[in-house]
Amino acid sequence: MIITATTIDISQPKTGSTWRRRCLAPIIGAETNFLDGKEYRNGHVPLHRFSSAALEGRTVRAVVRNPWDWYVSTWCHMRGSVAKSSQIRRQFTLWAGGREPTWESVLYGWTHPWELEALPDREDAVYNPGTAASRFRRTCNGLWTWHTSWFHGIAMCSVWPPVRIDSAQQVEAYAALYPEHADAIRAQAPINVGTTDGEWWTPERVRWVEEADDFLSRRFGYDGPGAVSSRGPMWRL
Repeated sequence: MIITATTIDISQPKTGSTWRRRCLAPIIGAETNFLDGKEYRNGHVPLHRFSSAALEGRTVRAVVRNPWDWYVSTWCHMRGSVAKSSQIRRQFTLWAGGREPTWESVLYGWTHPWELEALPDREDAVYNPGTAASRFRRTCNGLWTWHTSWFHGIAMCSVWPPVRIDSAQQVEAYAALYPEHADAIRAQAPINVGTTDGEWWTPERVRWVEEADDFLSRRFGYDGPGAVSSRGPMWRL
């Protein structure tokens, strides 16, 4: 998250939060991991965990990532840990329905959680619903929908981020929000990892995400791997 006297930017994992923390925050003079004297180590704090005092007088913004790209980024971030950590391997084996945790088997579990006999019981900021597992399963949605809703406070609290920013277009969004720093922001533009090639997406895998995350992805203007939001770099709900 990045925080100023008038704004809070929710940092959902795998939406470019490292760039915002390391590059954007110093440019605009924002705090990153502290709020009201409390440290939030990695800054990944869902909206419903902020106090009303912390939110008062601040506009809440949230960066959203295309679901197809988010799934690839999450897998790439965690796959190394699958080999190194028996605990994480166990969790990913559950996502894979008891099979070997590969990209395809885990993606199927992420987009078909209602078919799994068990879900990981450890709450984690990136990929586990933890204590919300039973509620997540009943939604018949994919992990991206649950995770985005959880971080943005949808159905969790009375405050929703009124401003959404597309992660693929966040440089232009923040340049528009801070025109006095626009050149410096554009000079620090992040390099996005490609998520659209054939290694990741077959027509069947694309369809899994379409069906599991249909409602929220359409609401946010996404229609396929690598697509930017049709709503533009930034929009209000």
